[in-house]
Amino acid sequence: MTCNSSVLSTLTKVVTALCLGLGAVMAPLLHVRFVMSSSMEPALPLGSLIVAVRQEAYVAGQVIVFKTEKGEVVHRIHHISQTCIETKGDANTSGDSDCLQNGDILGLVVSTVPYLGFIPGYAQQILAHPSL
Repeated sequence: MTCNSSVLSTLTKVVTALCLGLGAVMAPLLHVRFVMSSSMEPALPLGSLIVAVRQEAYVAGQVIVFKTEKGEVVHRIHHISQTCIETKGDANTSGDSDCLQNGDILGLVVSTVPYLGFIPGYAQQILAHPSL
């Protein structure tokens, strides 16, 4: 292992530990996630780290993390009615089909770090293929 590989390996472990540690310790209060699709670009680029905090109420225009049958999603609130919270990804042409309730929302996105999610993956590629 070269010096660069060692530094990248250490950096990968530190970033991963910080993200996992923060997520585990603050789980009831904060939701720390990585953006796994391009549906919110350009506001939230693919690979961005996001931090979401549970709120009492939400308003249209806010970016939220919510749960569906397919998993967790990060999208913007498009419309709120008496019976439904409708969302849509900024880069999507149509809204989501799910009709959300307040209990489906994990939190309001309050902080982002663009592309941070790529650091562990990139470092692993370099370690696996040092000639890159």
